[in-house]
Amino acid sequence: MLSQILYAGFRVGELTCPAKYFPEASSINFPRSVKYGLGCLATAVQFRLSKWGLGRFKTFDMGGNTGGGVKDDHAGH
Repeated sequence: MLSQILYAGFRVGELTCPAKYFPEASSINFPRSVKYGLGCLATAVQFRLSKWGLGRFKTFDMGGNTGGGVKDDHAGH
């Protein structure tokens, strides 16, 4: 979702909040973390190829919505 927000040209900021990290707080194991990491890398490659005009991916098909807000198909219903 964050890559789509950046692709559409929206600005992104960060709000900090206190957090505590301890072993019981994480439920992801090594195979799941590898799958997640490879998915992040694939998304990053698709993002860059789309920005360079070298590929078209459904993830980055904004349907004409690039920075002008989110299309509301249910407006007025």
